[in-house]
Amino acid sequence: MKSFQRKQIAVAVAVALTCGLALAATKWVLEFDQAAPVNVSSLPQQPSNKVKLLRLPDRTLVAVYGEGVDAPGGAKVYDPKARELRNPFDIFIKWSRDNGATWSDPLNVSSMATLWSAKADITGLVDGPVRNPVEYYGDADKPNTFSVGNNIIVTFTNKYCGDGTTSAESPVQKFVTYPELANIEVPFSCTYLSRLQWNAALGQVVQIDKQRLSDGARDAKQDANTGNVNGFVMTWQEDPEGLKLGEAEGPGDGASGATVNHHTNIWYSFIPAASFANVGYVLPVVRVTDNDPITGLTAAYGASRANVSLAGTQAVIAYEETKGLEGLEDGKYIRYHTFKFDAPVAAQPGCIISDVKENARRVRMLTQSPTDPAAPNIVFLYKQGNYDGGGPSDIMIRRALGGFTPDKIAGIPFGTTPYSCESAPKDFTELEGLRALYSVPPINLSSSKGLTADSEADNAENALAHRGVMRGKSLVLGYSWTPNETLARLTDLERYNFYIRRSSDGGVTWSDPFNMTNLTNADKLSAREPRIVGTPASGPGCATDPVECQNVNAVYVAWGVQTDVTYPVEPVDVDIFVRASRDNGVTFTEPVAMTAGNIIIGEDDHADDAETQVRLSPDGSKMYAVWGSISPTVDDALFRSSTFKEITIPDPVPPAPVPVPTPTPPPGSSAVAPTGDDDGGCTVSRGERPVDPTLAVLTLLGLAGLGLRRRRRV
Repeated sequence: MKSFQRKQIAVAVAVALTCGLALAATKWVLEFDQAAPVNVSSLPQQPSNKVKLLRLPDRTLVAVYGEGVDAPGGAKVYDPKARELRNPFDIFIKWSRDNGATWSDPLNVSSMATLWSAKADITGLVDGPVRNPVEYYGDADKPNTFSVGNNIIVTFTNKYCGDGTTSAESPVQKFVTYPELANIEVPFSCTYLSRLQWNAALGQVVQIDKQRLSDGARDAKQDANTGNVNGFVMTWQEDPEGLKLGEAEGPGDGASGATVNHHTNIWYSFIPAASFANVGYVLPVVRVTDNDPITGLTAAYGASRANVSLAGTQAVIAYEETKGLEGLEDGKYIRYHTFKFDAPVAAQPGCIISDVKENARRVRMLTQSPTDPAAPNIVFLYKQGNYDGGGPSDIMIRRALGGFTPDKIAGIPFGTTPYSCESAPKDFTELEGLRALYSVPPINLSSSKGLTADSEADNAENALAHRGVMRGKSLVLGYSWTPNETLARLTDLERYNFYIRRSSDGGVTWSDPFNMTNLTNADKLSAREPRIVGTPASGPGCATDPVECQNVNAVYVAWGVQTDVTYPVEPVDVDIFVRASRDNGVTFTEPVAMTAGNIIIGEDDHADDAETQVRLSPDGSKMYAVWGSISPTVDDALFRSSTFKEITIPDPVPPAPVPVPTPTPPPGSSAVAPTGDDDGGCTVSRGERPVDPTLAVLTLLGLAGLGLRRRRRV
């Protein structure tokens, strides 16, 4: 009897599933909060530049961006990257208290576009052989910003090097002349740091102070900053001969500060948290590298593109530096320094972490102060290969465990003789001697030949745009990769996709590469400017608001796409996409376009969208993004936010039943009513006894009740 009942129940359950009575499926998606992107910048007729975004503890959003200003008399400045005359830029801040729907009036935090401290010939030989210097108004480079609590810093370089209130020619500020640009002249830049604070009672950002940290005797570029509860830190580079145009051999446009003259140094400054609101606090300025021509020891070196990190009270600075063996051994090393953030050590050589025989550049860092000894304190990521400039290379990793100093990095020759990682080889013999002491090779994250491959294992492939997040022993790292760098650079026959790899043991083992972008030859697009973003620490409202509690497993990945073209056609930035994960990168939502257009499905908004910045709520449920958008009529900073949510996938609608004609009985016979499922319903026939679907529903309800009762009995 029991066996018969089990069979009847099984049949009823099968009937219920067949009739679409199973539980509906769900999936996680990103849904945008606005129907279309919101324009953050103020003046559509003025160009904007490099918008950045902050999210404060009370959910206030702060956008920081450069925007053109009309200088007196319609004066212009020369942009060596774009190779054009334009209006000078000032740095502006806006804030929003309604999730980005509306934004405040702009606050000008630089206010230098109507001041000048140098004169220069911005037309060169174009308007004749006679030099014609004119007032060169304060032009701000891109802003960089960071916040801790309600404290905000904005750093930037600017062509104005005066006292902040008047226009007068500086006695020390120099300029660079570009013979390749018809002798056009551009003044050197100075470095600035602005301290600001969000005043919730007033509902506005208040500027505390703005300090100039260099004087224009050397050309400042590539500022970087960060901070934590202990304070803020920043770095920048100064080139004694002025910004070099470069050759744009990499993915950029040149004139970025990657190519430098001899004696270019990295400089450092800091603000302890206790001094942040002190208007009278004077920021210290320290040269941390030793590329000083006075010593004669490292005169041929030039340091550039530094990144700075702050883990607890420990500052870490990493940068690329020319080898000083030009003509014998071209290329760069990756060097780094570490010290207590408020006790910087001046004029040191730094420790080389890259292969001294290869060309390394574009170093990035992930740092933390973990309690687990298996979790890294530092993960260095950098490009390395045997080619110069933008040639093929792989993404390499080195890790520091148990501390921040070089002796915590496996295989680095620290304190050994005759050479150490702080050496400055003067010839091939010394270079080979130093290389032999690097006993543990780096991890090759990107090579198709495996984690232990050297950079020559496949010299056709190329990787770039490395990014990552680290939480304890968990790492999610990514890079853009192409199987053939030459084809991707010169034709539309190959492309870059963005891949991620995961590690749950501090970087000892890694998952296989996962293609996040899945661009194909038919798309004629490449991934560009990717971002991997983790959640911030829990906010002060975590006790009462779960949105403010950190979910360390939430990770977002965003990227732009650029057209694949055949040289000499220039590629064009198109749209920006994003995906989200709730399980630390194991699974992701489907890609969605945050831009108004989506070129993948043929929706063209006729705008060049690029360089997104993404911020998250601590629980990862909210994403806030800004980016630059250039269309035929405007050059704007745009904003959009999204919600990470679970939705129900509706059951598929079954096709309409095909009517079955009733046969006409032959004369003299009687018609027989059809049985079974000829009417397209869900009645099941067993012999001559149809089963009503109500039985299936009641059976499922009964099973659910039994399940609940069984749980209660346990």
